[in-house]
Amino acid sequence: HRDWSCTAVETIAREHRKAIERKIADLSALDHELAQIIEKCG
Repeated sequence: HRDWSCTAVETIAREHRKAIERKIADLSALDHELAQIIEKCG
């Protein structure tokens, strides 16, 4: 949106990045667990 200030855009972008970082951490942990299951059962 062109009428948004840079400050508002930056704030939103930083919040999105934090959310993405949390999701990546969760997915990495899940990936690690799945790898252990595959190693045990595979």
